Amino acid sequence: MLLLTRCYTFDTLIYVKNIIMFMPTIKKRTNLTLPDDINDALESLSERDNVSKSAKAMQLIEIGLRLDEDEVWNRLAKDRDKKGSKFVSHDDVWK
Repeated sequence: MLLLTRCYTFDTLIYVKNIIMFMPTIKKRTNLTLPDDINDALESLSERDNVSKSAKAMQLIEIGLRLDEDEVWNRLAKDRDKKGSKFVSHDDVWK
């Protein structure tokens, strides 16, 4: 019987012939608890695209982060775009 007395955070824990082998991962892990409807949608999308649920979740998170970044830049540009604003040429900015 295998008894672990410590908490390990590794990608894979393998127990072979009374030897514990660890296969660490270089990627950070994030645990998510999803509502059933979102989990079902994620499963459907991952099956449709023939990728794992985690790969599809990562793709969707990347898209969401890009959209959020676009919104931040949009707000910044809107705040700066006012009547009487001074415009600077591209060449002057990069001098």
